Order: sequence, then C-alpha cells, then structure tokens
Amino acid sequence: YKHLYSHFQDTGANLGYFREDKGQQKEVDAVVRFPKDEFLIEVKYRNDSKLTTKDAIVTLCDEDNRQISKAFVLTKNLDDCGAIDKRTNIKIQKIPTLVFLYVLGLMENFS
Repeated sequence: YKHLYSHFQDTGANLGYFREDKGQQKEVDAVVRFPKDEFLIEVKYRNDSKLTTKDAIVTLCDEDNRQISKAFVLTKNLDDCGAIDKRTNIKIQKIPTLVFLYVLGLMENFS
C-alpha cells in the first residue's frame, strides 16, 4: 500500500480500498480513483491465487455502472500471470507482486 501511495500521491488520484457493507464483507485491497476511472488491485500472495465469482474484484469488474478501467491481482509466484479465466466486463490481469513492484519503482525513477 505504501508503494502505491508513493507512486500516485502527486497524480491527483485518491487511494483507498473497497469493502462491502453487507453480507460476507467482500473487499478489494486497493482502489486507485481518478476523476474518470479507477484501478482495482487485489493481493493474493499465496501459492493458490484462484478467484471465484464471489470475490469482490470479480463482482465489481462485471458491473456496468462502475468506471473501472484496469484490474490486477498481485500473485506470489513469478509464473502466475496473465488474464484470469472469469468472464467479466473488465479483464482482470494476474501479475507477480515482485514484477509489479519493480515496474512501479521504474516508473517512479522515470517521472
């Protein structure tokens, strides 16, 4: 979360999280909100990073009334990457956490 805050602090984006206020308390670990869109980031730092249709990130990416433009699941293993196998309006990409943080650091150095 600290890395995301550092990267987006001067961009005008708001950084927060999503938690459903009813039922099973579904949540998304980080939500980056821009004026016209938002990014969703879910951390699944474990050997099994599978998502179900009940996960909040899957549900939100399938809603028509959201302004989501990108959705990522950060994974533990370097070979755990690519599009997830759920059909949603917004494609959810799995990215190894190490790669995500490395690219985020590179972007900070070039800005």
